[in-house]
Amino acid sequence: MKKQTIFSGILALLIMFSGCEPNKDIMDELDKIIEEENADFLKYQDKIPSVATYTLTEEDYALSDNYSVSNYKNFSDYDPASENLPYILDEKFFSLA
Repeated sequence: MKKQTIFSGILALLIMFSGCEPNKDIMDELDKIIEEENADFLKYQDKIPSVATYTLTEEDYALSDNYSVSNYKNFSDYDPASENLPYILDEKFFSLA
């Protein structure tokens, strides 16, 4: 009886210490999502901001990768300038092609 109790205790301890980490997979997926979101930020991080005014032309709006911005030549609540303007400026002023 005593051997069975000791064996059961040891078995319980082994199961507790060799359990899996279900959060590890979830955390890896979250890290990938965060890296993708930060990719745009890191892309523009080394660019030096300048103080200048510039008015977008119709050709500038056509550089946008967003259909409604390039088609209607304006920004809206659904397609804000904060998300679309960096891409246009990058294509216009920083592209090497």
